[in-house]
Amino acid sequence: MARPPLPLGTWGTVTTRKVRGGWEARARFRDMDGVTRLYSRRGKTAGGARDALTEYLRDKAAVDREGLVQDTSTVSDLLRAWWEIKEPDLATNSRDRYQATMRLHLRPRLGHVRLHEATTGRLDRTIRAIATEVGAETARQARNILVQAFGLALRQGAVTTNAAAGIETVKVEHETARALTDDEVRRLIQAAREWEAAGHNSSRPYQREILVSILVMLGTGLRIGELLALRWSDLNLAGDAATITVTGTIVKGRRQPLPKTRASERTVYLPRFVVAALTAWRDSRRIATEQVFPSINGRWRDPSSYRVHFREVRALAKLPDVTPHDLRATVATALDRAAGVDAAAGQLGHSSPAVTTRHYIEKLNMGPREAIDVMDSYHDNLGLAA
Repeated sequence: MARPPLPLGTWGTVTTRKVRGGWEARARFRDMDGVTRLYSRRGKTAGGARDALTEYLRDKAAVDREGLVQDTSTVSDLLRAWWEIKEPDLATNSRDRYQATMRLHLRPRLGHVRLHEATTGRLDRTIRAIATEVGAETARQARNILVQAFGLALRQGAVTTNAAAGIETVKVEHETARALTDDEVRRLIQAAREWEAAGHNSSRPYQREILVSILVMLGTGLRIGELLALRWSDLNLAGDAATITVTGTIVKGRRQPLPKTRASERTVYLPRFVVAALTAWRDSRRIATEQVFPSINGRWRDPSSYRVHFREVRALAKLPDVTPHDLRATVATALDRAAGVDAAAGQLGHSSPAVTTRHYIEKLNMGPREAIDVMDSYHDNLGLAA
């Protein structure tokens, strides 16, 4: 039976022999092209020649493997290598979530495990533990990270199979989309007017503006971050086809030049009630700012502080469970029923109508209205009419 070849980047037994002027050490080394070659180095003593050859081969293996993850690398090493490739393509919010999942859940549980020890069973048990102890959404993201990271290890030859691909899919129960009723919309708008007109006890400058921004969300389906990132230069309020172009979002108090996804960078038409509200809002501003909805100090308004005000408004409206996400679902549901899911997906900036259907369109659990004519025709054809 033929002797199995050396693993790539390794060498066999080092032998020494006496030569003119000293000693020579020799060993066979399998290069990264798969060819095994004989290498040698000389020294004044046998030990010196052996040390010289060993050092040379060790350096050669390191150079050949530079940038590659090895089967003896740890999961932490793999995550670090994968992150260097992945990070530049992520939006800020996604970057923060990925980093938190790796730092808080993957590295503590798997960080010191070698890649050749990371079996599908071990990885699957880890993900199931995260789902139980932390939550399904975090577990789903952790699984996604491992699948991508071990895919990198597979491409780099550190493993022969993607052990993470066999992890059982994590099922996340999403809340059912909820569209506001006509009465709820009226109550929310009235509450916004009352909230703006109410006094406050703060000794600092205090901004009480929320009605126009709610109307914009109800008329466009914009996310809060997209809403607060609007600049007057993004608006075209003239003519019969007024538009808003979504070109950014707010993350941690800063305007990010790209929205949540590439599909989110879009232009949407404005209904007349939104045009009227924005025009009046622009004309009432005593200090001009590039932001449509600035903070009290004229900077970008943070979504977290906006949500505080929104919760105060919904409390006035006696709608304790309503969120800005519901306003977005209200727009999606109205468009779906009038023009179809593709129109709703385009309005919300989704790359796939499936996302819109799953998360934003309220299901009525009603049969189609067309069933009336179909079943009447069926009954008539049976000749059973009295």
